Amino acid sequence: MTTPEFTAVTAAGGTALILLLLFALLAVVKARRARLEMQAKIDELACRAEQLRLLNRLTFLLAQKTKRRSVVRAATEFFVRYMGSDRAVFWRPDSEGEPEAPWLSFPKDDRPGAPALLPEAHRIILARAAGRGTVPLILLNDSRDQRPQPLNIEDAPAKGFTLYLPLGGSQREGVLEIYSGPEPWGPDRWELLAQLTLEITGALQRARRYEEMREQADLDFVTGLFNHRYMQVCLQRLVSAEAARERPFAMLLMDVDNFKAFNDTYGHFVGDRVLQHIANQLKLMADGEGIVGRFGGDEFIVVLPGHSGEEAHAFAQAFQDWLTNYAFKTPTGQSVPIIVSLGLAAFPEDGQQRQELLALADARLYQKKRSRPHAMDGDHRGRERNSELGMFGLLY
Repeated sequence: MTTPEFTAVTAAGGTALILLLLFALLAVVKARRARLEMQAKIDELACRAEQLRLLNRLTFLLAQKTKRRSVVRAATEFFVRYMGSDRAVFWRPDSEGEPEAPWLSFPKDDRPGAPALLPEAHRIILARAAGRGTVPLILLNDSRDQRPQPLNIEDAPAKGFTLYLPLGGSQREGVLEIYSGPEPWGPDRWELLAQLTLEITGALQRARRYEEMREQADLDFVTGLFNHRYMQVCLQRLVSAEAARERPFAMLLMDVDNFKAFNDTYGHFVGDRVLQHIANQLKLMADGEGIVGRFGGDEFIVVLPGHSGEEAHAFAQAFQDWLTNYAFKTPTGQSVPIIVSLGLAAFPEDGQQRQELLALADARLYQKKRSRPHAMDGDHRGRERNSELGMFGLLY
């Protein structure tokens, strides 16, 4: 091989080697890029999996909750235990949907070492501002400007913030107040926030509708009092609870005398008005002390937790005072006397079972109904009270 030929072969070999090195380097770069892309994909999938895990956890916690208080308790606890927040507080709305007061906090405010809250007046302003809108408000704790700003997840901080989440749409369900904790919130947490808010809002709406249906099922349509079924359940629970606490309670059964004849004479509409007037007075007198229900057509029941027979008798006499001076007017302007018979039973001296107490009160009521004239008699030595407009009979 001549020198020129050798030189040509050498040059060709060098070029090929360089090309091989370039191809090898390109392959290494592509492999590294593929690994980086794969790692990014793995990280993204891990992030999505964590988001899905948190969302599923919240959904599971809320799924079986049928009361708003239970929903709120689960939601506030979720933000602290699973989202790394320092504290979560729920502000319940008033009748107009305006946040009126903190309803439930996790952890509780009275817990030793519980995280500090913002000043009360400042919190009220922030909660109400959030409640009027649809966008979460954020307050940076280390900022000189203590005015809340609409949340923008693009530049949301990792720590040092207080967040106010409005819950609900046209029907306001409340506001969640979230205090950031030591665990930083990355972009994945902020992205998840909107879905978490929707889940909590939906759970609150379902619980509210369920409570409204339960309330309607528990209430008497005519008087607005609790109905027979609810009062039976209430009595059963009370017997069990007061027996465990060794506390007394008393119950009064009332019956409007000759109510059928009254309905036949003046009509059912006027009869309903009589029932409503009696119900309103009983609710007013028992407010904060007892539970009032309509037990049947013209029968009422008053349950007085923590009251002795003597105290229940005093309640009955107070009702008698009102009835004696009450003048029911028919649509024609006629004054009609309303006569009510009553039977009283006290726990535990008159019985330690719901059925015993009801049977005794009912027997005493009808014993008084059959006796005339109506009088206050029995162990408590009441005195007879009659009037032109109303009479009351009690047997104890």
